Amino acid sequence: MSTSTVPVTIRASLEKESTTGSVEIVTWTREEKTRRAIRFLGMCWGVGLFCVILPLVHFVLVPGLFIAGLVGFSKLSAQPSLVMGGEGVCPECRKTFRIAKAADRFPMDELCEHCKSSVSISRV
Repeated sequence: MSTSTVPVTIRASLEKESTTGSVEIVTWTREEKTRRAIRFLGMCWGVGLFCVILPLVHFVLVPGLFIAGLVGFSKLSAQPSLVMGGEGVCPECRKTFRIAKAADRFPMDELCEHCKSSVSISRV
C-alpha cells in the first residue's frame, strides 16, 4: 500500500477564481486488493453463516449477505486506489474545509462545511 499527497484545484463556479488544496490517495497492489476483497467476502459469509441459526430473519439475511459478499468482492478487487480525504480552501468563503473520503475519480463534488456552497475538486 502506498500513500501519496496530491495537489488539487477547487472551483465553486466558472466565474470565481479557483483555490488549492490537497488530498491523500492510497494505492494498493494486486495482492493487497485481493486480500482486502477476500477479507470482506469472509466477513459477509461468516455473518451469514451465523445468521442461519436465527429464526425467520435467516430467510433474508443469509442470501443477502451471500450476494453482498460477492458484490463487495468484485468492487474491492477492481478498486485500485481511494481518496482518503484532504483539505482545501473554499473559493466562496475562503475558509479551510475537509474533503471527505471518496472514490479516486476526478472531478469530485464536495460541499463546504462553512458556507454550504458546492465546489468541484480536480487534480492539478
